Amino acid sequence: GVLDDAIGADQMEQTLRLRNGDKHRLAATILIERGDFDRALVHALRRREILMAAYPDNLGYTVDFHVHVLALAGRIEEAEEALLAYDELLVSEDQKRPYSYWLIKGNIARARGESDSAVTYFEQALAEAVEPFFHIRSMLGEAYLEAGRLERAVNMLEQAVSRYDESRALVPIRAVKTHYVLGQAYEKSGWRDKAIEQYETFLEIWKDADPGIPSAEDARLRLDRLNQG
Repeated sequence: GVLDDAIGADQMEQTLRLRNGDKHRLAATILIERGDFDRALVHALRRREILMAAYPDNLGYTVDFHVHVLALAGRIEEAEEALLAYDELLVSEDQKRPYSYWLIKGNIARARGESDSAVTYFEQALAEAVEPFFHIRSMLGEAYLEAGRLERAVNMLEQAVSRYDESRALVPIRAVKTHYVLGQAYEKSGWRDKAIEQYETFLEIWKDADPGIPSAEDARLRLDRLNQG
């Protein structure tokens, strides 16, 4: 509701640039947590439209976030087609593939259940980025976990949660859920106390969250089981 008001104010004032696009991205991530992928995609496509109009020379805005939403929604062929068109555009403009390209490849691979491929793409994104952005480390750590590479998952996720900067502030839901993912990595590694600490941190931050969020419900079950064991 707060975001809807802010988006409406931006439209009235005609301040439709990067920060307005960020509001649409945040709205989409909230809807994703609630499983409403159709409405999330509406916001993601609106963000794309705004940023392409405001920054026509930035080819990354032709894909970027909405392709990630397509992949999460299970619309993988559409996501791949959009990425292919972007790749062809980069080639025609003689531009190097940016780190965000490899993030998109990784997210599509994850949506396909191809954890090892996702790891490779996210590692490439981390290597190409100008700095180790929070969201890259978080995604890579999660992919390591899904691929069963526990030691690497723990190391990468610990690095992610130890850093507080703008890149983390801009992805607030991921910033919180990374504690949940790190808790899983600790739990699977047999580090009970550390897992409990991460689940408690996650649930304390989201103690007023809407009911029925799968990650929060799962964290409560995991925490109860660990406390009883």
